[in-house]
Amino acid sequence: MDFNEKIDQLNAGGFYVGASLGEAELIGDGYKMRFENAILYQNSFYEIFEVHGAILGRYIELGEAISELGFPTSDELDNSNISGGKWNSFDNGYITWDPNSGAQETINSNGNSSSNNTSGDLISKLQSVADFAYTLLQMPLADAKNLIFKSENPSDPNNWCGNTLGYFYKKGGASKKIVNTYFAGTLGLSSYGSYYKIGFDGNSGELVKFSKPLKIPKIVADGIPVSLEDYHQQRGIERKIILFDEIQAGGSLDILPGDIVLFDGRNKSGPDHIQMVYQWDENDRTLIVIDGNGGGFALDGYGTNAADPNASGNNQSKDNTLKTDKIKILEDKLGIGVIYTNDGAAGRVGITCHILTNDHQVNPPAENTSLPHARVWAVIRPSLADFEDHEYTSL
Repeated sequence: MDFNEKIDQLNAGGFYVGASLGEAELIGDGYKMRFENAILYQNSFYEIFEVHGAILGRYIELGEAISELGFPTSDELDNSNISGGKWNSFDNGYITWDPNSGAQETINSNGNSSSNNTSGDLISKLQSVADFAYTLLQMPLADAKNLIFKSENPSDPNNWCGNTLGYFYKKGGASKKIVNTYFAGTLGLSSYGSYYKIGFDGNSGELVKFSKPLKIPKIVADGIPVSLEDYHQQRGIERKIILFDEIQAGGSLDILPGDIVLFDGRNKSGPDHIQMVYQWDENDRTLIVIDGNGGGFALDGYGTNAADPNASGNNQSKDNTLKTDKIKILEDKLGIGVIYTNDGAAGRVGITCHILTNDHQVNPPAENTSLPHARVWAVIRPSLADFEDHEYTSL
């Protein structure tokens, strides 16, 4: 978009920038153009947004696009949280205007993992996702798999862990548009949880953090497409991603049933499997997960044949935990019999657990590519908005 096209768009919406006060000026990695009633800013993606009034005054005081806020990512919008209030979103935060207190900025302290104000509504929706997932464990393995395949029609019948998560989330009321866009693979989910600020190298698997988002997905608010991240921030319902380094540090972790787990179980450093949290015990750092297309355990008494992991020579897990020990952990915490099975050995809906301590989160040095990994790479919390009906652009 160029400046003339933006002016036409604003005019059509009833906002008039007035006469031009000069040519476009270079600022940061973009441009700005001054008008009587506003300044238009164009970022490196050639997106243009206006800032005016008291919000513009505060933005100029902070340093405009070369400040910590960065470039604007929306035009001025009504603030539904403040009577008569307004707001603009920016790359790294937003500025609100209150008729009583004036303009006030909020700058993100960490662009890679913003805080998440987890509401009771979101907790309830996530619990519904987890509860539904558990019902699939209470049926024959083939029936559970057939339900997922009939609903999701995986493009690769040998790789359907993301389709399983998507099936769980859709049944829990999540937006089909969001699920279909992001949930099929680990790279999509890392982009989803970080708003395109975190990914991993497809060859080495190494974590990659981007100083600016690789892409800026939009949500339509008040009839205008705005940055999805900024919209979530303005409502206090941001997504959240906990990465391996934070898990490895051993501190308290904010994990809920229904959260998304990216698991790294290959000879690289990036995630290759998708799971969903069923239960988290902070005291002993045991994370119980349900997944599809994995080798998880089955619930006893649901038409599944038990096998002895010792007899098959397959008792040792890659995370330095015996399968028989995992069975005991699951039975003690769930209060129900759990069995190891060879049924559906090529992939099934199952339940298992991870112990989030350093001796059970296996991460060999990057140069030892022949050694297997076995670690939770990330835990992702969705936004409440992902369970609402919205119009999206640029996903």
